[in-house]
Amino acid sequence: MPLALADLNTSPQELIRFDFGRIRASGAKLTGAQLSGERLRDQIAREVLEGYTRVQSLFGQLRVARFNLNAAEETLRLTRGRKQLGVGVLLEDIQAQQELLKARGDRVTIVTELNQQQYALLHSVGYRYTNPSGSTDEQADERSTGD
Repeated sequence: MPLALADLNTSPQELIRFDFGRIRASGAKLTGAQLSGERLRDQIAREVLEGYTRVQSLFGQLRVARFNLNAAEETLRLTRGRKQLGVGVLLEDIQAQQELLKARGDRVTIVTELNQQQYALLHSVGYRYTNPSGSTDEQADERSTGD
């Protein structure tokens, strides 16, 4: 049964004021939701930009690490050649081996971090990884946590 104005014991001005209050409250909620959406878009854009910048930086570091690895390998080769000719000393050979080991370790560290950053960047842009078994990364997480 419809509600009559007389049943409310209020004047039409009070009803209009009540409706304007609801309208303002709804407008405030809408504005809040829009601002929240803008903040989310800004956060995503920031994550993508930071991720892209970090990946590019790591590619540069990887190029340097490859150069250092090649230089360490060449140094070790030359040091061993000098040692075989009797011109070099054992300490030079050990130091060259240590430098080669360090260069390899640095390269592995950079490659690992690059892989992690590339995955994070893909996640930021909304890419869903599907492994060869056909499950997504979220499904794999659920299996590993037992949820």
